[in-house]
Amino acid sequence: MKRILYLLLALITCTTAIAQTDFISDSRYEDADRLGNLEGNAGILILSEHNDIVVTITNVPNGQKQPEITPKGKGSFGFYEYEIVIDKTQIPEPKVEVHRRGDVRRTSFVAKVKENLFTAYLIEEVAKKIGQESLQSASDSYLNEKYAAIELTSSVPGLNVKVSPMLQAEVKSEQQKTDNNITIFTIVIPITVFNEIETRYNTAIAGLKEAEDALEKAEDENEKGKLKDEKLLEYMDNVEKCEKIVEQVIKDRSELSSIILYAEGTNKLIIDIGERLTPRQKLCYGIMPLEKPVHVSECSGFLNEGGRLYGLRKYKEAKQAFTQALTAKDTPKDMVTSIKSNIAQCDTCIQYEKLAMISLTKMKEAQNSGNLNQEEVVKYSSVALEFIEVLNKYNPCEFYSKRVDQLNSMIKDLPLALRFNIVRWLKSASGFSEGGPFPNVKIWAYYGSSIPSKDSYKNENKFKKLTSSYNFEWIGTTGQDGSHEVTLKRSNLPTGFMFHAAKTKTMECSISYFDADDIIKKAEGTYNKRQFRIRLAVIEK
Repeated sequence: MKRILYLLLALITCTTAIAQTDFISDSRYEDADRLGNLEGNAGILILSEHNDIVVTITNVPNGQKQPEITPKGKGSFGFYEYEIVIDKTQIPEPKVEVHRRGDVRRTSFVAKVKENLFTAYLIEEVAKKIGQESLQSASDSYLNEKYAAIELTSSVPGLNVKVSPMLQAEVKSEQQKTDNNITIFTIVIPITVFNEIETRYNTAIAGLKEAEDALEKAEDENEKGKLKDEKLLEYMDNVEKCEKIVEQVIKDRSELSSIILYAEGTNKLIIDIGERLTPRQKLCYGIMPLEKPVHVSECSGFLNEGGRLYGLRKYKEAKQAFTQALTAKDTPKDMVTSIKSNIAQCDTCIQYEKLAMISLTKMKEAQNSGNLNQEEVVKYSSVALEFIEVLNKYNPCEFYSKRVDQLNSMIKDLPLALRFNIVRWLKSASGFSEGGPFPNVKIWAYYGSSIPSKDSYKNENKFKKLTSSYNFEWIGTTGQDGSHEVTLKRSNLPTGFMFHAAKTKTMECSISYFDADDIIKKAEGTYNKRQFRIRLAVIEK
């Protein structure tokens, strides 16, 4: 039943929606969704080809701080990544605002978030923006009870209208008689397609439930020694097969409801017609190009200057410019929070530059001392590296990347002892609470080039297949104190770590993935020996 609920949730999150504001578009990017051990919190992952994105949550309750927004650098999809951790109890439906540093143009959307999942959104700039507006009137209808229709009145030259082949729709177009610059598209859809997809969906859900029930019985038999492991795997494979069927139906359902519109150099405008249309129903929309706004104001001038100075790593001067933008006479009220985010990023970079400089100075002092203390050199160079890596994520540039490479080459051959301390993170009706040490947690190092998708390890069968690949190396199991220590080569650090505790009659633990870079940076202790404390979510039966 849990798997069914998980898949039903996908029905909500897989629908693509594109915002229509200010020549920056946002769209769901399901392929980049990833699980995260967020201790019951939810995550948002912002992707962009630009490295100067500023993200703000605009509906934070009064008295609450802005959620932590962490730039992650360029990720496996080739985009710059920005992670936001959301407390769903405080912000159940976070409203996200995104703009490029120094630019007043922005987009905003309400993110659909889920516990322990980073929901991904792609941010893009658009050269020629197109938008939609409803032209619906009470008298609109289609005069055939077996069909429904969508009518698009477009002034966009060369507009392409794409519908799913599964929709079995007939797309007609004609020039408006009174204006040759206006094209009217009529999309005629047989009602039967909605009945068919509904039947497929109900059948798939029923099949999955039947397979899950059979697997549950088989697991009981296997624990009693009455069913061989090989036979149990067949039941697990059947559940996986049924899951894929449900997932495909959900995707088909979403595809059916989406009409995609675009022309050369425009954004892809997606009209969601809903899960189904009714007989004789006709939806009417106007499609038109949007003029690119020209922002000439005191506020925009200061913002532009702040963005320029930030790019030059002149953070104090950039902060001053952003502060002037904040207090300008024509500053829009709805931009105040975003401008404050720019100022906060300047403060962050000022702080890390100061810390990096202190560490580099200490490193040089150790190098130049009569009695060279290698441990001191390693200590301060590694700390400086961490600070500069943070700076390179907030403001990616060649200046920082060169220094990262230099420091990495200095310390790459040194071993790294890493100790994992794992505790139970218990979920109950009242929320989460910490339990004791977590023994018998198996740990794998992952050496692949991209982050494993959430789908690749969402159940036991998939996890076994995933960790059997050459990219994974089992590195040990926690003892009774919940700890395990491993020695790694800095020149060949893993991409991440997987943690898994086998399900028992009294407990079920989620399979968790942690980014190695995050673990190493957040671990405490000396540089040569770091300790990282992990809470693994547990549901007690």
